Amino acid sequence: MNETIDNQFSDSELKITNQIKEHFITAGKWCRFLAIMTFIFTGLMVLGAFSMIGMSAALPFGSEQMIGMGIGYLIMGGIFIFPGIYLWKYGAKIISSMQNTRQEDFGLAILNLKSFFKFIGIYTIVIIGIYVLIALVGIGAMSMM
Repeated sequence: MNETIDNQFSDSELKITNQIKEHFITAGKWCRFLAIMTFIFTGLMVLGAFSMIGMSAALPFGSEQMIGMGIGYLIMGGIFIFPGIYLWKYGAKIISSMQNTRQEDFGLAILNLKSFFKFIGIYTIVIIGIYVLIALVGIGAMSMM
């Protein structure tokens, strides 16, 4: 059965209709919008980080925590910029590939979409791992009381 399916599609190519092109173009525009929002909020996060670090000098106590939070926000800003870049590149390339029928741009668009999902997947796994670690440390601390 698999051989007949493979043989059936081996001589044909994927067809992208005008309606599918319009869907890709619309998705590309939304991706660029989301990328811009990511850039704006990442910029605000980095600005907030520098504000925290700068304000820590004026505090009579607790400046170490404020510096730590500022560094944490800087790290998060550095991490969150990558999904925005991948979304922007996908949006730009998918629109270009659909409007100009460029196979190379289509391939680059799909590559950036793959990179976006891979990044978000790894990020999700890391965050879940951190949550599990925090829960285990909390349970361990509770059991020692």
